[in-house]
Amino acid sequence: MVVRGELLERYTDRLRPLPLRTNRVRTHESLAIEPTRIHGVWNPGPADALSVHVYAPPLVAMTFYDPRSLAPLRSERSELAVSA
Repeated sequence: MVVRGELLERYTDRLRPLPLRTNRVRTHESLAIEPTRIHGVWNPGPADALSVHVYAPPLVAMTFYDPRSLAPLRSERSELAVSA
């Protein structure tokens, strides 16, 4: 959920890869992300943005993808997984 400001999301789906699309997420808006969705969010600025990310089930790792080919680049364990 975006608490303040706005974020941009660029996304596609791992199972049905389409050209990357962009979605604007404004204050008080939320996204529900399907497990097959590949996405990234960022603040287009110049104002600050604040967002809350909640994962259920808890996120144990995050995979980073090449934005052009959608090939996986690396996977990192989440802090929650490391401390659990």
